[in-house]
Amino acid sequence: MKLSSWLVVFLLISLNAIFSYQVIFQGLNLAIEENNVVEMLQLGWLVVAGIVFYATRRHHALPVHYVTVPAVILCFSFIIREMSVKSIGAPEWLIFFIDGHGYKLLMAAIWIPVLTFIYKHFKCYWHLFKQLLFSTTFWLLSVAASLLLISALFDKSVIVIEHFKFYEEILEMNAYALIVVAALQLKNDLLYHWAKSQNEQATNFNPEHQAQVEAEAV
Repeated sequence: MKLSSWLVVFLLISLNAIFSYQVIFQGLNLAIEENNVVEMLQLGWLVVAGIVFYATRRHHALPVHYVTVPAVILCFSFIIREMSVKSIGAPEWLIFFIDGHGYKLLMAAIWIPVLTFIYKHFKCYWHLFKQLLFSTTFWLLSVAASLLLISALFDKSVIVIEHFKFYEEILEMNAYALIVVAALQLKNDLLYHWAKSQNEQATNFNPEHQAQVEAEAV
């Protein structure tokens, strides 16, 4: 992985150690109040991930934007999901869309066009999926998705143990940080697999067959 990715991992390990010590051994309730420090870090990781995905959206030889544009929208959706504006005196219309029933309408308005685009370009996405299947990016995103699923079990009180609210928040923080690492790795992984496919095409190139095709065309 890139140096920047390892720096994120090191920072994440440090944050986990600090918060776990404060909650488990010192009894601090870091994850009880709305807009607590862990939630603020979640939002910070998501903003950074969105910026990194957006910054890597263009490349002359790679269809990076097919991945990065939905990824930016996904980060934005997570930011809206994690925000709470009721306690900061926000306007009623903003509370409606972020904390109220308008949230589902907002998500539908955002994701229906995105999913329609993905459906129309399914072959391209299937090709990208096969390219990234065994990449670092894929495994990072898979782990992040798994952490979010486990976090949901705590959120829905399926798993209720001591400090379960803290575990919910810390799992989400880790998941969003791994999305940042995946964003940093994405272009490198795509470049690697693109170069590999180009080398395979060059290796499989048959000059005699090509000459025969050109002769038949004449």
